[in-house]
Amino acid sequence: MTLEQISILSWVRLAAGLILFAGPGFLLLSFSSFRKKLDFSAKLIVSFGFSTALWAIFLSVTLLLRIRIPAILAVVLFAICWGVGIWKSKGWSIPVKSLKMTRITVYALLLWGFLILALISRLWIVRQEVAGLGSDSYHHTLFTQMIMDQGMLPQNYGADSPVITFTYHFGFHASAAFLGWVSAIPARLLLLVYGYILVILCSAAVGTAAEKMIGTKIAGFTATILTASFFVFPAFMLLWGRYTQLTGLTLMTIFLAIFWLWIKNGFTKAGILELGVLAAGIGLTHYRIVTLTAVAAIVMTLVSILGNEFKHVWKKVITRGMLLIGVAAAGLAPWLFHIWKAYQTGYPVITAPPAETYFSLQRLGQGILDYPLNLVGLILLGASLLAGWLTRSKIVIAMTLWSVISLIPSRYLMLLDTVSVVISLFVPAAIVIAWALQAVVNSLDKINLPKAVRFGLAPLLLFLLAMNGIWATFAYPVTLDGYLSPSDLKAFAYITEQLPADEKFMVNLERFPFSDILMVGSDGGYWLPLLTNRQTVVPPMTFTNERVTSPDYANKLRQMEQLNSQLASDEGLELLVEENIGYIYIGERGGQIKAGDLLGSSHFKVVYEDKPIYIFEVVQ
Repeated sequence: MTLEQISILSWVRLAAGLILFAGPGFLLLSFSSFRKKLDFSAKLIVSFGFSTALWAIFLSVTLLLRIRIPAILAVVLFAICWGVGIWKSKGWSIPVKSLKMTRITVYALLLWGFLILALISRLWIVRQEVAGLGSDSYHHTLFTQMIMDQGMLPQNYGADSPVITFTYHFGFHASAAFLGWVSAIPARLLLLVYGYILVILCSAAVGTAAEKMIGTKIAGFTATILTASFFVFPAFMLLWGRYTQLTGLTLMTIFLAIFWLWIKNGFTKAGILELGVLAAGIGLTHYRIVTLTAVAAIVMTLVSILGNEFKHVWKKVITRGMLLIGVAAAGLAPWLFHIWKAYQTGYPVITAPPAETYFSLQRLGQGILDYPLNLVGLILLGASLLAGWLTRSKIVIAMTLWSVISLIPSRYLMLLDTVSVVISLFVPAAIVIAWALQAVVNSLDKINLPKAVRFGLAPLLLFLLAMNGIWATFAYPVTLDGYLSPSDLKAFAYITEQLPADEKFMVNLERFPFSDILMVGSDGGYWLPLLTNRQTVVPPMTFTNERVTSPDYANKLRQMEQLNSQLASDEGLELLVEENIGYIYIGERGGQIKAGDLLGSSHFKVVYEDKPIYIFEVVQ
């Protein structure tokens, strides 16, 4: 089944699941002192962020207690949260005047209308795909499926896997698993859809942050448009399957929006709980985004209180900041304890330091570097930065310092590598450009121009940004680097029905050039364990951060990769026997293993052929 074959009912259930998922966050928001400063759209976005964090914290606790959460129980819990939240906020009492069409209502309709259009345009491009794209999508799908199957966070990578721990950040997978329960969409397709939904949610979050920092709806709308369709990132993250970073950046941006309100509210005790929950959620969703968030929070605080008032509030800032860190640490404590316990078992994977190419922007790919709107975006950003620094805008200064401080050490500190920082900079960039557009609008109000010009310029600029973004989405040729194809799924059905369940498969291996051990399957064979429940020789690429059963496991894997294209040699045959490999899978995308080499050897027998897909049995 491809994405375009998902039923209408499943789409409806997914939409219902997204609304239901916001329940715990809405309940927390109903107790927040910031709720009155958020409109309906912002409340939805903030509720999503709170729910992602709360659900991740909850699952880390249930893992510690070894408690499984059935799907029906999760649905009931989330529904109860909605009910209590509505009761607490008196959501049933809607004033008649609030139903009237106002400028705010029109703004909200235009905002969500544009976001839905952007979502549809992105999904249309991948409508014929059968799974998430890029090298990362496999392990994200695997972890999501494991949570769905087990009703709790996994403790390892599977009973038959040599990877015996699970310490990977899981906030994204936890939320995806809930949506999988409600929608019944297969995990491999769900992540493809949910990834693009996250682009929309992230865009709305950036817009919320810009609106709160700059103080106008125009700024919020500008930042939303830039993020959703104009910038190459975040949408192009999904060509690699970077769902976790995208989710982490969404939570980070929601955190920054609330954090800015907290600063303006005088660092009151009210708000520390919400910010602490979000901070813990960021930590459980993406470890590296914690560093980016911390730098942003420190810079925003210092820029906001610089001057004569610093000496009056520094003690308060430090004490309230420590309280915030304490709440976040409490939320992270169960998971940190789990990681500590996990690292008492098994053996580490020893790897060499990454090569210089790891820090090169060429890793982004030429297609991303040549994106047609990059130059326009850089020009807008440069002009906005210049104007902001000349006028000493605190927002622009804070966003600049945040970016620079994060980027400078990224080549040397693996907490946040250069590429991860660069593809995250759309957040400060969108806010800076939004500030500049608002500055232009403000300057026009002081000039004696016709009213139509003054009030029409901002909508015109927003329309041009939006249309250029949508145009680039459809016009620019995107390389859809999917490892799995419909033909692979057909071959997988044969494997499931016809071949023994305990057989181990050799698949095409592909090592990343900047690492001596980091590798993935280069074709559909990479997905075999998840979709057929058969073992292969390559683990999910995240195994390098885990513990394994044998101290020489990494060396064995290196040997496999070196003999990847020489299986018919004496050394290759010896390795296949030693590793108890019974079958070889060559997928549609292909790799180093060539079918012609195996067809010419008496040690390999074709049991399935649908060119270019082959399944060979190893004959002793």
